Order: sequence, then C-alpha cells, then structure tokens
Amino acid sequence: FQDCLAKLDEAAREIAKQISEHAFAQIIEAVERVGNGVDGKGKSLSPEVYLEVIEKIHLDFDADGNPSQLTMVIPPGMEQRAKETMDKLYHDPEYGRRYQEIINKKRMEWRDREAARKLVG
Repeated sequence: FQDCLAKLDEAAREIAKQISEHAFAQIIEAVERVGNGVDGKGKSLSPEVYLEVIEKIHLDFDADGNPSQLTMVIPPGMEQRAKETMDKLYHDPEYGRRYQEIINKKRMEWRDREAARKLVG
C-alpha cells in the first residue's frame, strides 16, 4: 500500500511540474509577443530590473489612487535575493525616487484610462 501511495505521489508531482512548466511557457510567450519582456542580461533580480518591469506592466489603482497589489513569482531559492532587492528599492532614496516617478506616471495613465472609459460608457 505504501509503495502504491509513493508511486501516486510521484506521478502527481510530475503532472504538477508539467502543468507548471507549460503555464509558464505560455506566459513567457505571451509576454514576448506583446513586447513586455525584460531581459536581465544574465543579472540576478535587482532594483533596476524590478523598476524596468514596473515600467512595462499595466497597473491599476484603487479609488484613493494607491497602486494595486502586485504578485511576484520567483523560482525556488530566490526568496532572499527578492527580499534584498525590495529592501534596496524601499530604503535607497534614489530607487525610491525612481519608483515614485514610475508610479506617478502609471497613476496618470490609469486616470486617463478611467476617464476615457467613463465617457464611452
């Protein structure tokens, strides 16, 4: 019985791995197709790369003008690097300034989209 459970568990892990790989391949293809890919040129995650990503993505805001929560999917083992990157981003004045400039620009784009949508509807 235990051998059977172990085989089922292994099969389930393999299926989950295949589904995950397929989903990420489709996401990568779609991102590249619309031109939103960011090439880190072999560099690890850094504030510069993160800011480049934020510049390329579509952001929504709440009624108070706060950006919607973002989810970052990272490979296993990159948790510490991601934490260090976000710490730098929020504590280094230069990165903070650049981040705020991008967010302000995205907020204006969002307001323009919302205004246009309300005029049409």
